[in-house]
Amino acid sequence: MSKIIEFIQTLVAGFKSKKELDDVYMAKTTDLCELECRMRQLERQSRRSFIGCGLV
Repeated sequence: MSKIIEFIQTLVAGFKSKKELDDVYMAKTTDLCELECRMRQLERQSRRSFIGCGLV
């Protein structure tokens, strides 16, 4: 049984959270204009997923 748990933990450790992916995406900006554009883009994505969940 512990081998199964170890295997699952190995799989999960390889995945990055949405927050981590967003942080990497934001860190790649080269200027203020691009940063603001990416911020708006992430905000729109989060609103769409929030609405898609039926929470609004």
